[in-house]
Amino acid sequence: MSFFSSAPRDAGARLLMGAMALAPALVSTSPVHAEPGPRAEVASAADDGELKGQVISATRTAARVDAVVADVTVIDRAQLAASAGLSLAQVLARQPGVQLSTNGGLGKNSTLFLRGGQARYTLVLVDGVRFGSATTGAPSLENFPLEAIERIEIVRGPMAALHGSDAVSGVIQVFTRRGHEGAQLEGSVAVGSEEYRRVTAGWSGGSADWQGALTLSDQATQGFSATNPGVGSDFHPDRDGFRQQSVQASLMHPLVRDWRLRWQGVLSVGENELDDGYPARNRGLNTRSEVRSSLNSFSLSGRILPQWRSEWRAGHAYDSSNTTVAQLASRLGRFATTQRQLSWENQVALPLGSALVALDHVEQSVVSTTRYPVRHRTLNGLVLGWSGELGPHVWQLSARHDHNSQYGEQPTAAAAYGYEVSPGWRVGASWGSTFSAPTFNDLYRPVGGNPNMPPQEGINKELSLTHTRIDGRWRAAFHRNDVRGYIQSSATQVLSIAEVRIQGVSVSADQAWDAAWGRWQLHGSADWLDAVDVATGKSLRRRAHGVFQGELSLQQGAWRHALGATVRDGAFDDDTHTEAKRLGGIGLFHASTRWQLAPEWALALRVDNLTDRRYQTAWGYNQARRQWFLTLSHSPRQGL
Repeated sequence: MSFFSSAPRDAGARLLMGAMALAPALVSTSPVHAEPGPRAEVASAADDGELKGQVISATRTAARVDAVVADVTVIDRAQLAASAGLSLAQVLARQPGVQLSTNGGLGKNSTLFLRGGQARYTLVLVDGVRFGSATTGAPSLENFPLEAIERIEIVRGPMAALHGSDAVSGVIQVFTRRGHEGAQLEGSVAVGSEEYRRVTAGWSGGSADWQGALTLSDQATQGFSATNPGVGSDFHPDRDGFRQQSVQASLMHPLVRDWRLRWQGVLSVGENELDDGYPARNRGLNTRSEVRSSLNSFSLSGRILPQWRSEWRAGHAYDSSNTTVAQLASRLGRFATTQRQLSWENQVALPLGSALVALDHVEQSVVSTTRYPVRHRTLNGLVLGWSGELGPHVWQLSARHDHNSQYGEQPTAAAAYGYEVSPGWRVGASWGSTFSAPTFNDLYRPVGGNPNMPPQEGINKELSLTHTRIDGRWRAAFHRNDVRGYIQSSATQVLSIAEVRIQGVSVSADQAWDAAWGRWQLHGSADWLDAVDVATGKSLRRRAHGVFQGELSLQQGAWRHALGATVRDGAFDDDTHTEAKRLGGIGLFHASTRWQLAPEWALALRVDNLTDRRYQTAWGYNQARRQWFLTLSHSPRQGL
């Protein structure tokens, strides 16, 4: 059977369930031992919140990046600090395999396509807690404050067997900021185009008995007109601004031995001006949406036995929008999603590798102006996993059984294997079954909803070649995702497409080297994508076939200079490929320079869209022309 043929999902799940059930018994008497050192070290590092060179999302346990078969990107605090004037979605869009469609400027609705999948195919976690809307199914990225984030992990590929529904194309996990021993103050002031301003202040510190952090942020912009005449009746040529205020905090208290109790929380409130094509009833009014996002995560983690690490987590996430129509000077509609989550994760060191056993419980509730006949659902999941390293071999097996109160049972499974053919060179292969549950809109909206809509199911495969160098990592991968029952929503109906094929090639490079002028760094990627409806042969909406991204930077003493580019070809913004709704290709350039004024002070200037190009990523919606942002920041970590 061909590796890229669609195998029966249930058979694969049963096979992996059986393999993992037998694995502990088989290896308990085996004389062969994997190297436990790296796993034990990273588990301790994860307890302390220090994850340099390690990731959690790919295995649900801390592991070195080079010990993971999946395609992983880590965005650190330094990259986020240099992103004044950008949303979380825009930061993610500069990473390999990510395309973005935005309805205007900062704060406007954004749709993210990871490896060509729908927005709902990417599961977003914040400190291990699901985050997003249960009505649209899409993660809410435009209102999450960058200042609250310490690091981001992007894992591409089938993750449903570990994380459950929606992890079809991958997982994006956001880790908020944490405290540490000692004390330090941080802050920044930024100004820019369209009357942009941002002020942030932060504190972190603690002792051996407790650690905490607090970050405050306030940003606003007058913006530009989100729409153009192509949008039709919603066009209005006024400026559409955005304001966001946020607070993020964390607190950790060590208990007996290595047990820790931790709380992390984020609250973000925004006001987003929109276009609806109608004049305001009263002067000074503007159609706007009040958005609110909050998240709380409580965790208790430690070792029950030296080989057994356990973590209990309770989480609460809230996401809402409330739209006011200027013409009526009244509320149009409110949509709010509440997600409550309980999980218990266990990692057990085995003579060969380590085992994962996890239980997940999620309750989703929807409150809206639209009356849904069902407004609550529960999701329960059992996860089994086995991963490890032995000489040139690295592997990961996982299987999951989900129960959804709306449509019943759903098993998934995944397998990944890598082999180091020579020092620094590794070939890898992965296979996984996936599913994505219908949203409340898909099932129950008054116009076009289908309460009998089944989940989308898929088979996702990948072949990869990874080369790890001194100060660098190069990777090439071929990926294919065959989806059955692909849900396509429009303003009037929800359709189920029999089969969609999403396949492509992704090449990425990260390399640093020293030269006479200073230290150079190269970050680049090229993605070729073919995402089509198998029956019609037509490409899916807003997916470009080719995207190139790259940035070259030079560190010279106290100065750092960078020049970057994004080049993408055209795409269609409708399912019938109407030429009038073809989004043209575009080449964009950005540049930045940073001056370390003093060990704890830095001044940075960034200019986006250097050539002042007009372009669209959604038909009828403008994107920013040339913009500049100037940031003065203070942070003790800058001098490290």
